[in-house]
Amino acid sequence: MVRTYKYDLILNQIEKVGLQYVLQTCQRLYNAALQERIDAYKKYLEELDKLGLYHYDFRPCARSKPQNQSFIFCVIDEFA
Repeated sequence: MVRTYKYDLILNQIEKVGLQYVLQTCQRLYNAALQERIDAYKKYLEELDKLGLYHYDFRPCARSKPQNQSFIFCVIDEFA
């Protein structure tokens, strides 16, 4: 059995401001790292596309259509 404990923080105004600052700093750092990761992935896909190793096409698949979905997006690889 896992026990969890919950505590209420009783903060004064200075502590609230300090905690908000720390949380906002963590949020900005996380968002900046996420944006860097997204940009690196886009650059990677662009480089693959320039080399002709990556091709994507978002068309409905006709070959395998599940009963509960109206369409599936296919990712078509040129080497497949």
